[in-house]
Amino acid sequence: MYGIINEQKKTINQTPEGHLRSNLINLLLTANTDHDINVSKKYRIKDTYPKFQRPMNDKELVINLTEFLGGGIDPISSTFTIAMCHLIKNPKVLNKVRAEIEEILGKEPRPMVVEDLDKFKYVEAVIKEAVRMDTITPIIDRHNEVPDEVAGYYWPAKTHFVINASGTQTDSRY
Repeated sequence: MYGIINEQKKTINQTPEGHLRSNLINLLLTANTDHDINVSKKYRIKDTYPKFQRPMNDKELVINLTEFLGGGIDPISSTFTIAMCHLIKNPKVLNKVRAEIEEILGKEPRPMVVEDLDKFKYVEAVIKEAVRMDTITPIIDRHNEVPDEVAGYYWPAKTHFVINASGTQTDSRY
């Protein structure tokens, strides 16, 4: 990962301004630098939180890139694949989804607009339930850099936390 970061930093430094591709690694590497490619600089975090107006160090970059890779190459397509598998097994639910879509977009479907999204209550519930039943991130892994106290428990620095998201999301007690 460090090799990828260093190679991309070289590419960024050699690319003329305005010609750098807008992709995840370039956005992370250029944030809060002279090469920043963020398209919206109207609201800058330095205006309210100056201590956060700095580039990420290599360790932070590796952590963020690992998170993105660990979360899956394309979690949205995975989510919809999971939802479709559940819909195929549940024709009554599929019919309700179709009915809601038809109700909102009409019998001759029109292109969706942003305002439509809040209207899809049943579709949203189906997607959330599918993800609850078959999460795309079954294990969540974290560690703390500094000592911390949470809910009356003291956690020394470098404590490693592993959360079984899949287990808690399918356990009837939760």
